Amino acid sequence: MTRLMLILLVSVLSAAQVYTQQPSVTQNGTDPSSLTKAELLRLIDLYEAALRKPELGHSDDTSLAKVYTSLGNCYVEVAMYLKAEDAMNHAIALLRHGSQTGLADEISQLAVVHISTGDLKQAEKDQMEALHIREQIGDSVGIAISWNDVASLYIRERQFSKALDYAQRAMAVLASNPGVPADDRISIRNTLAYALCGRRQCERAIPLLEESLELARENFGADSLAFGVDSYLLGYAYWQNGRMDEAADWMQRGIERMKKNWGWGQTLYVRAVEQYAKFLRQRGQTESAGLEERELRHMTETVDARSFVGR
Repeated sequence: MTRLMLILLVSVLSAAQVYTQQPSVTQNGTDPSSLTKAELLRLIDLYEAALRKPELGHSDDTSLAKVYTSLGNCYVEVAMYLKAEDAMNHAIALLRHGSQTGLADEISQLAVVHISTGDLKQAEKDQMEALHIREQIGDSVGIAISWNDVASLYIRERQFSKALDYAQRAMAVLASNPGVPADDRISIRNTLAYALCGRRQCERAIPLLEESLELARENFGADSLAFGVDSYLLGYAYWQNGRMDEAADWMQRGIERMKKNWGWGQTLYVRAVEQYAKFLRQRGQTESAGLEERELRHMTETVDARSFVGR
């Protein structure tokens, strides 16, 4: 799951009325969203143990920053947001005099944490700082990625006119650029689509989401988590546009695929199930809604206590 997709999913699932940015990976190249809860907690223990070793203090700043970045990404997956914030701030401090691209990436990742905790004012400061850094180094693609980030944040804040402005600017740079990774080309279509939906123009948004779904299929496969997330986002847009049969089909597909990775109770999956249950009740499918609500209660009752641990 890329950071850009994660930002949009957080934004959409948090606004119930209506993942280069490179993927968030661990130091060994693993995408945390592909891991089970037990695997994530085990990886967190390994990184925490590594940081306690005296010899790590002799590592260069870049190497040490990678450990904190990986740890922070794992914390995000299990909703340990205060710990994630601390780890990412350590990484940012170490990167201040190093790679400015890496610094901008990590500040943008920190914004995801602040969006998740509802600190939208700080998230906006984060995104604007990342944008300023990318402007200083003249990274045109990076600047467009920051525009996409900012647009996703404004979607979360329901400032859809601002979101649309930034998303359109980013779309012009990212959408058809063969040098831009597929996940970024997918992400900008999703962001622009949801900015349009927020302006009550879902009929213009749906073709963009259909393009995103096809890009996810072509680049990651029809059984990928990316395809599942895009299926859900497309279904959600159909719901907002009143196309209920198509919404039911695609939201169900998305839920079923996300469950494979996130059924243990990953925060975004919990929010998706909550919205899906509301959709089913709206359609009069009370029995199906009840099943989703029971799963929701089970997930929330079994949330690991570590998820609430502070700094």
